[in-house]
Amino acid sequence: MQRKDGSLGVWVKNQRAAYFKHQDEASGRIVDDVKKTTAIITSDQIKLLDQLGFQWKIREEHSDVWDRYFDELKTFIEQHGHNNPRGDTHPKLCRWVCRQRYRYKLKAKGEKTALTDEHIAKLEEIGFKWEKVSGLEEKQRRKVSSDKKRNEKRKEKRQREKVDAETKQTKEKGTSMPAKKKQKAKSSPPLSKGIKEKRAKKNSTEKQETSADSLNAPIAVVPLVSLTAAEVEGKFVLNELRRFL
Repeated sequence: MQRKDGSLGVWVKNQRAAYFKHQDEASGRIVDDVKKTTAIITSDQIKLLDQLGFQWKIREEHSDVWDRYFDELKTFIEQHGHNNPRGDTHPKLCRWVCRQRYRYKLKAKGEKTALTDEHIAKLEEIGFKWEKVSGLEEKQRRKVSSDKKRNEKRKEKRQREKVDAETKQTKEKGTSMPAKKKQKAKSSPPLSKGIKEKRAKKNSTEKQETSADSLNAPIAVVPLVSLTAAEVEGKFVLNELRRFL
């Protein structure tokens, strides 16, 4: 469509704006982000344009746009952990979020907005905060969240290391004890019956030799007390008397 002079383009634009205004009024829906227009279109004029194949919708429906930005915000929250996109990195999403907060305030005052109860429920379901926090508060909140995740990872790591150490210690005990028993069994093999008899016979012979040696040992001689000649004679006489008596 040539829009050199702009007259036809402006007229087409007004017909579309009047059409959407007509549809909103017929359905009772309020759309506050659509530019107001003074153009008016009737049902008969709509039918005539429909017969010409006039294209009323040249952009997404309002509900489709809202759902698309909602999905984008949901992904943003999952990646960053908050619902405050910055204007320099996510300009469109940032404007959309600000618009939702503004409409929520108007709705709280009793004014009609395009923000429905269903929209509010969906936003709150993903943890959307209607009051925007300051940059310092948001930074502190992110730091607390980051520290919490870091501490949880450290705790999980310590638990894994403890379990691994206990498992390793249990395996070492299980393999070392049978080895010791096996080594002990190899160092002292069981004696056969013949060996036992030979050892018993040898022990008996050693005992007999020990007892014989004890019998053949020299007897200690106790020296007699030396007596005088008078004492010996007196004892001899006494013995002779006892014999005759």
